[in-house]
Amino acid sequence: MTFSPTQILPSQTLTSSKALRFISSTAANLREGPGEQYDVIGRFLRGTQVELLWQEGEWASVRVEGKTGFFYLSFLTPIQPTP
Repeated sequence: MTFSPTQILPSQTLTSSKALRFISSTAANLREGPGEQYDVIGRFLRGTQVELLWQEGEWASVRVEGKTGFFYLSFLTPIQPTP
């Protein structure tokens, strides 16, 4: 199956424009699609700010430092974590 990041599926939850989140884990891999089977396209550290675009199950589509991809949703928090 080919995944298109712009494709909106019925199971997805859209977020408001500019919904900001922060990485809450020590580090998180940004992936090409919503699952561990997709390639890692970046790695970001705790406290990095991301723009939440939409959610699909346990995965969040985000924009971070000019890249668009997916983080596991539990790695994100609406409150900036302390270092």
